[in-house]
Amino acid sequence: MTRDLEAARAALGADGLLDDVTLLDAVGTACLLMAAADGELAPAETRRIADMLITLAGSEESRPAVETALEGLAREVVGPAQAIALARIRGQLRDPGQRRKALACVATVAWADGSLDDAELDLLGRLADEFGVGAEELERLLAVLRDL
Repeated sequence: MTRDLEAARAALGADGLLDDVTLLDAVGTACLLMAAADGELAPAETRRIADMLITLAGSEESRPAVETALEGLAREVVGPAQAIALARIRGQLRDPGQRRKALACVATVAWADGSLDDAELDLLGRLADEFGVGAEELERLLAVLRDL
């Protein structure tokens, strides 16, 4: 988990920590989408995402609420509901800085095992397109994660 947090902080860079409930919801959903990219969402993945969000938000006392919210969001990221989840995320994240924060967190989840498989790369590319993040900026973000 420490490596995940270091990676998330490095990827977020100057954009700072997560400090908004809507941003936390959108980032949580996007991270769950990434964790489910292989077609399965394991409880350990959900716990790791909760740990990362709680730490980045700086609010350990919100753990029960975050974990409950992620359990509910998990139903939205597997199967045909993915398109609805993507549309909701796109609507929640209107600010380019928020979109970069979300993509950094999602990339951290994807990179948790030290590599990116085809499904993870595909989803990162789709999210980058949805968020208006160019290929060069996405590659810079991934380079930061590779260098950790």
